[in-house]
Amino acid sequence: MSLLEKVEKIDVIVDAALDDPEIIEEEDHNPELEKLICEWNLSPAIYAILVQHGFTVEYLEKMDEKSLDDVFSVTKWTGHKFALRQKLVLWPKSVMCQSASTSSVSQSAPAAAPVVLEPTTVKLHTNPFKHRLLPTSVTSELLRDILSRNEKGKIVVKYFETHQSLNVTHRKYLAHTVVDYYIANDLYFPLPDMAKFAQLIAERFSNEFAETYYNPRDIKAEKKHPSGLIYDRFHNRNKKALIKPKSSTDKENIFRGAKSTALNLSEEDITKLSILRTWLRNNFAPTEEVQLKWSESLPLRLRAIIKETDVGKSNILSEWPRIVDDNGYLLVS
Repeated sequence: MSLLEKVEKIDVIVDAALDDPEIIEEEDHNPELEKLICEWNLSPAIYAILVQHGFTVEYLEKMDEKSLDDVFSVTKWTGHKFALRQKLVLWPKSVMCQSASTSSVSQSAPAAAPVVLEPTTVKLHTNPFKHRLLPTSVTSELLRDILSRNEKGKIVVKYFETHQSLNVTHRKYLAHTVVDYYIANDLYFPLPDMAKFAQLIAERFSNEFAETYYNPRDIKAEKKHPSGLIYDRFHNRNKKALIKPKSSTDKENIFRGAKSTALNLSEEDITKLSILRTWLRNNFAPTEEVQLKWSESLPLRLRAIIKETDVGKSNILSEWPRIVDDNGYLLVS
């Protein structure tokens, strides 16, 4: 079965979550949405369906009839769709409630006398919702536009034009570029969109596989969770916030240890690290090897910064020229 055929059976994927809620990953759970569904006395299945489609309470506020039909597209979910609609039209924060109120006011208002307008040129101004839900269809034009507007996207395209292939770093850049588009526009990223982007990436960049970027779950193969660079990036984007930042004391201890190592290098260590410095001075690719050697040579670089005079420090960039390359920002040490 092809990737797109698997995506077209999205109802099977969600059905699995309804039968076994434990397959919903912990980071996908949304306590705020779950609480709202419970307060409305709706079926837990509705929560499972919404979560599997990437919904939050904020997105639920913007849900209109079209997006409701898109999410509850399976016939056997019609009852769930009806129950949720009944709540949305009564929820003051919902777009559907506002639409219903507007319609009610229009119907109850007294009929006004017809007004004859003179022919004139009228300029219409639309005011769509700031964060309208993205259609489920993703096009090659959208991918092209995203790549052309994003700096990492431009780097990926330029790298591919030069090498006719992508390496690990640029594959990550590509996935980040696509996901960042959704995050920047405050859009949910449904699974069908991920699959379509994966297919378009494989078509746009030869030698790339769609499954690298999005690989759907396969119950028959006992693969309970989707995977791929795009999926992982979208669902892991908030994990950094959960990591306790290092205190200033920790940072000082780390620097003190690195400084001690740099100042106590043996002659043998200096010789080995000098070989790395020479290699870095004369090579700017492959990117992974440059990054590795740059990291390994940190003690020698730090030693020079600490021990050299102010005049000597001015020569460090010429000794370590990779930092001023186009991809120099990748060298974090």
